[in-house]
Amino acid sequence: MNASILFLSPDSDTWRAAWAALQRKHGCIECLCASSGEVWQYMGSVAQDDGVAVEHQFRHRSLNGKRAMFRFVSALNRDHYQG
Repeated sequence: MNASILFLSPDSDTWRAAWAALQRKHGCIECLCASSGEVWQYMGSVAQDDGVAVEHQFRHRSLNGKRAMFRFVSALNRDHYQG
């Protein structure tokens, strides 16, 4: 199965849901690292060709001194993406 790389539109409901899920898990949207200034970054979304689900990927380069990834899976709504 092939995958498509997409980027969420910042004004979409899916964008807000993905960031809200990250906040529920980590207690904060940014999780600012005092020593490096690093925060969570949205890296993009990966949708399968079946058009059913999409995985939104975030990274943090220094969460509690370690690299971290966060993934949020939602239903695919192509109206929520840029391009």
